[in-house]
Amino acid sequence: MGSHQIHLGRNRDINQPAPEFQLPIFNGAVDANTVRSFAGFSIINLNERAGTSRYNSLQIFAQHRVDRYGLQFQAAYTYSRDIVDANNKDSEGHANPIQDAYHPELERAVADQNTPHSLSLNYIWDAPFFKNMSGWKGQALGGWEFVGITTFRSGLPLTICEDRDIDGTRSEACQRPNLISNPRLDKGQRTLSRFFNTDAYVLQPPGTFGNAGRNMITGPGINNFDFSIFKNFQTPWFGHGTNSLAGESANLQFRAEYFNLFNHTQFSGVRTTFVPQTDANGNLLVGQPADPSSGFGVLTGARAPREIQFAMKFIF
Repeated sequence: MGSHQIHLGRNRDINQPAPEFQLPIFNGAVDANTVRSFAGFSIINLNERAGTSRYNSLQIFAQHRVDRYGLQFQAAYTYSRDIVDANNKDSEGHANPIQDAYHPELERAVADQNTPHSLSLNYIWDAPFFKNMSGWKGQALGGWEFVGITTFRSGLPLTICEDRDIDGTRSEACQRPNLISNPRLDKGQRTLSRFFNTDAYVLQPPGTFGNAGRNMITGPGINNFDFSIFKNFQTPWFGHGTNSLAGESANLQFRAEYFNLFNHTQFSGVRTTFVPQTDANGNLLVGQPADPSSGFGVLTGARAPREIQFAMKFIF
């Protein structure tokens, strides 16, 4: 399956200073607003319909029923890649403008919502044992249902942004540092304090744009199991008039539901702000990784732990 989109919204500062002014602006020798194309004005972020995207995927769906045993399985898997050259912002000119207004083609990268792998499994077992038995045996031993949903999914992309104006444009864009090696770490190399290779990013020379692209880091994924147990009791229907006829019944259902059944820790946030190192005099250290004390690359959050809830439903 594939799709191609054009005329996507993207935000670009049409009043960005020319490259020759970036270093003087950074050094404070020039006021940025005096050298912009529209002199006397500050940032002018234009929401333009110039972005494109291309999405391709392999999608597989399987379903199987075993009526004899009350079993039903479904599985859905998607392998995909979504490439865009814009953040697809249809409005709000201040939202994620591109880094270099003169070179929008450098924004080409995987989309913010790119999810390479997504696998979802669900199953229902309506246990047939003692199901049709009457009396106390049927009530006590029959009427069991087991339901589960299992999800495995890749994490979303992350972009590394500097914490200050280094390129000298005084823009509202995410300013990216230089990339000198592969920022991705194998799963066995990741730690709570170093989710990706933080040494892969270094400070670029002031007055220039870093060469790192957007969305080069993949955030934590999802590995989740939800499970439910239902117990159904057939009860007399205490209605009135015609509803009280013999043979009428209702269903009392007890539900025990477990979310994140195995209490698997699933991280959800990573610190991606690049804070440059400085010397004793406060001068920036060009070509050096981020300040180690800034927490760059640290996992900062986790999704919900195991949750258990019980409920009773009266179905009539």
